[in-house]
Amino acid sequence: MNAIIRIVLTFLLWLPMCAIAQNTPSRVSDESLESLLQRLDNAVEHCEQYRKVREERISALMSALGTAKIWAERNTIISRLCDEYRTYNNDSAIVWLQRGIDAATAAGDMRSANRNRCRLARQYIKAGYYAECQMIIDSVKQYGIEGIEADYYDACGALYGQLEFYTHNDRDKKRFKAIALQMNDKVMEYVAPHEQQYFSLLLRQQAEVGQLKKALATCDAWAKTIKPWTHEFAVVCFNRFNTLDEMGRQNEAMQYLLMAAICDVETATYDGIAIYNTSRILKEQGDVKRAQTYIKYAYMSQTRFGGKIRDWAIHDLEDINARYLDQINDKQRIVTVSLAVIGGMFFVLLLLFIYTFMQHRKVKARNAKIRSINRQLTDTNDKLVRLYDQNRAINRSLSEANLIKEGYIGTFFGLCSTYIDQADKTIKKIGKLFRSKNYKELEQVMQMLSMSEDARDGLFGHFDRIFLSIFPNFISGFNALVLPESRIQLKDDTKLSMALRVFALIRLGVDNSQQIATFLGLANSTVYNYRTKYRNEALGDRTTFEERVKEL
Repeated sequence: MNAIIRIVLTFLLWLPMCAIAQNTPSRVSDESLESLLQRLDNAVEHCEQYRKVREERISALMSALGTAKIWAERNTIISRLCDEYRTYNNDSAIVWLQRGIDAATAAGDMRSANRNRCRLARQYIKAGYYAECQMIIDSVKQYGIEGIEADYYDACGALYGQLEFYTHNDRDKKRFKAIALQMNDKVMEYVAPHEQQYFSLLLRQQAEVGQLKKALATCDAWAKTIKPWTHEFAVVCFNRFNTLDEMGRQNEAMQYLLMAAICDVETATYDGIAIYNTSRILKEQGDVKRAQTYIKYAYMSQTRFGGKIRDWAIHDLEDINARYLDQINDKQRIVTVSLAVIGGMFFVLLLLFIYTFMQHRKVKARNAKIRSINRQLTDTNDKLVRLYDQNRAINRSLSEANLIKEGYIGTFFGLCSTYIDQADKTIKKIGKLFRSKNYKELEQVMQMLSMSEDARDGLFGHFDRIFLSIFPNFISGFNALVLPESRIQLKDDTKLSMALRVFALIRLGVDNSQQIATFLGLANSTVYNYRTKYRNEALGDRTTFEERVKEL
């Protein structure tokens, strides 16, 4: 009866998972790399919340185990505890797997005991305990592998695969690889299609012989059998990253690597390698700050998981920290040089002051010559005052010239808009003359004809270039005044959007919405909507938003 209930529950859970799986890899490709990086940043920042969720699941299983009386129920709970610890804490996973072996042995369930031994062997491999793994595999063979052939050969293949990866002896590498391939072939004989082991081994075989397109298809088929944003989903994404990277499609590969890293963080999976690879790639791209954050998380995860600390965990952490310190040192050197220059200038000014003071004392010590020198100094001071007044007058003239220049831009834009309106009227007049068949006057008018749309576009182009040449930092300054999600990104930095033109005219002193609408050929409501939209999405005090725009 219990077995029937479990089968029905499994079927009911499988249906929504299949529906969700239809939306996995292809759909997420619409997300930009930056949005995925921001999601990963947020996940790393709140990683302790995800860890608490896993701890709550473990506590619930512990409580359930304490009340379970039937062996089958206890065996199921112990298996789930092993699954929870498998990617979370290596030492606890080993302890619970050993308890599972002991409990199954005591209950006379040798098949469950041997299956747990195979899982324990895989756990030893995760932690880098290869000698312990070999011992547990040997013990499985002693008890017999009937009914668990796939698990046994999978553990053997994983062990020799790791030995092949870490050995530096070419002869041993070839020997270990041959054994690993032989074990994997054995697994394929016993595992059923569409199981996790089947997809994993098939993908490995296809990648081994360079069948990368088939490997992508296998990833797609695998993804349809699992629930999105789970640990298994992270495994599929990481395999897809490796395949796309081999195909030279680095941008797509980076997307799936980020998705795998996000899954690992959000599921509190501590034996994942995705975030380490993300850190390594970002380090090479120059994003050292993010790389440092991610490698610290990767090191923390590896430490919490337990087992032998991988070489990369220390080497890359030190390397990224060194690069980050180099950047800080470079900035400090710039500050130091700047302070030295300022100190040198202050010292020169001090020497000049001392020299002037000593000269002044010498001048006072003289008699007749001093009076003559004083008169000369007075004349010189008068000249300096006049020069100062002249400089002030020139500065005022320059300020006025700037105002005139700004006014000229606005006037020029208004005249051009008026010209476009006149052209529109001319076109309407042509229509009337054509309908009245007044061809003589039509011929005269057509000589003055111009296309208003092209003229307006040309006018906007001239305005954009003139305005940006005078205010080159206007776009970045405007974006700094509004919320990040409302900032305007331009495909062409030499052309303003219509919203930016509205605020460019406001910067030039054109405050009236009617005038702005006339200049830009827009409806009054459109100009009002632009002004209201960005005022509501402004950073800081919204009432002073347009005043701050005028100061850009």
